[in-house]
Amino acid sequence: MLTPLPGSADHLAMVRAGTPMDEDMNRYDTFHPVVDHPHMSRAEWSALYREAWRCFYTPDNMRRQLHELSGRQRITLLQMYLWYKAAAFVEGCHPMMTGFGRIKPRTDRRPGCAVDGRLRHARRRVVELCATVRGYASVLAELKLRRDCRIAIFAHSARVCLRSR
Repeated sequence: MLTPLPGSADHLAMVRAGTPMDEDMNRYDTFHPVVDHPHMSRAEWSALYREAWRCFYTPDNMRRQLHELSGRQRITLLQMYLWYKAAAFVEGCHPMMTGFGRIKPRTDRRPGCAVDGRLRHARRRVVELCATVRGYASVLAELKLRRDCRIAIFAHSARVCLRSR
């Protein structure tokens, strides 16, 4: 989705042309329309964008592409599928905005927002984390991968995480 990032040549050209753009900088994430499309409303554009993601990340399409690969390539593609599909459908974000699990420190709030107490923050995060784990599990389950393949994927991911420390 076209996102004329502030400071880019596209953004400058649109400012000079007087193109109406969204004033909320939090929406400039390639997942939300921030300028008008010449042939559809922003709501229609958003709906088509989500539909494209939904169509691409069908279990049949992902399984078909995974079966064409072997070994490490299959694990890498599965990790990308898991990340991208979970980001879009579990987290509700573009994959560039998230990763495998989001760290949300209690005190990191937007200006003007109150900081939650420790207990309230912990309760909310536990609910969010449980929902995220269920979402990731459902993404894996819909691919109907064998148990030994799932174990190999998580073992590989753990080794990568440990190496990066």
